[in-house]
Amino acid sequence: MTESIRLARRMNLVYLVLFPGFFLYHTLATLEYIPSFLGGYSSLMALLVLPGIFFVYLHRYSNSVRPAFTLNIIYWVFLLYYLCIVALNIAIGTDMEVAVPQLGIILQFGVLYIFGSLYQHTSEKALRTLLISFSVMTLIVLLNIEDGAFRLVPAEIELQDDKLANHQNYAFVYSLVFLYLLSTIPSAKKRFLTFLVGGFILFVIGARSEFIGVFGAFVVLEVATSKYRGTISIIFVAMLVGLYLASDWIAEEFPNNRNVFLFGDFEGDVSRLARAYMFEQGMKTIYDNPIWGDFASYELGHHIHNGLSAWVDLGIIGFIVYAGLIAVPLIYLLMNFKRKSVNPDYRLALYLFVLTAFLALTSKHFTHQIFPIALGTFARYLNVTIPRLGQSK
Repeated sequence: MTESIRLARRMNLVYLVLFPGFFLYHTLATLEYIPSFLGGYSSLMALLVLPGIFFVYLHRYSNSVRPAFTLNIIYWVFLLYYLCIVALNIAIGTDMEVAVPQLGIILQFGVLYIFGSLYQHTSEKALRTLLISFSVMTLIVLLNIEDGAFRLVPAEIELQDDKLANHQNYAFVYSLVFLYLLSTIPSAKKRFLTFLVGGFILFVIGARSEFIGVFGAFVVLEVATSKYRGTISIIFVAMLVGLYLASDWIAEEFPNNRNVFLFGDFEGDVSRLARAYMFEQGMKTIYDNPIWGDFASYELGHHIHNGLSAWVDLGIIGFIVYAGLIAVPLIYLLMNFKRKSVNPDYRLALYLFVLTAFLALTSKHFTHQIFPIALGTFARYLNVTIPRLGQSK
């Protein structure tokens, strides 16, 4: 067995543990088929898989092409800077409820970046695993729809364990698996049919940011790379017009679905109003502390919901690096539309970066897990597409 095949099998197992495993564990724990003995799952599983992939990553990327090597250095310096800020604030007694969980986030950031750098999603076994896991997660959602929304427990019952996943966690994992699978499908018709299935499931899960972001990522790539650009554009515009015209019917058929607010009265959207208030508070923090920010200056969960959160917690230096790590790869990918559009590694990197940029601009804290996965995927894309003497794909 070659080293490449062994690595592909190892990373396929890591994929199963980190993503379908998360979805299945939280589903079973929420339905009380198993106790929630793994807590929030993600940090513990990141710690579990780290020893099996860290040294492989060091070996492969110590001799990577210069752009990928440079990206690796910048990312790990950024993560070290983040760790130093967290450690310093813990040492001086900053709000522990906010600060301590970020140690787990930093661990996840390291593991997810390595995962993105090493996962060969186009291998035969990976393709089968992606298809099966996507199908199983889709079936779980379809079997647990209540009043037009994905619910594992009735709406009137509050979850007793706050470590169990919410709709945003499920949407993130589903979106990731969905985009990995979508990027491997060469046929435009099959991609579109798969998109309809996955798009409906994201709508039912009810996480608006992921639903819009995935829709946008798919549209950007399909419109820009298709030979039938005009026809594809008309189809997507017709879909949007159809959704708007059917908004009243959608509101009736999906009464408990959070995505209904996309077609109705935004003034009644409590989440939107709360985020607007948190944005104002976050901007006040930035205004008062423009250089160093003010780490953990908010209650747990009451942070600014976009990429400016990096400025709040990490200061202007951290924010500039964070923003650059999104903007530069995205611009590079957009500049390679026509030449690389059929490459599944390219498709995946572009999907993930369009989604990452959208979430950073509109709704997610800088610690959202899509960020390190997108960067790791981009590092892999650079490493397998830029020619280098003595190295094959």
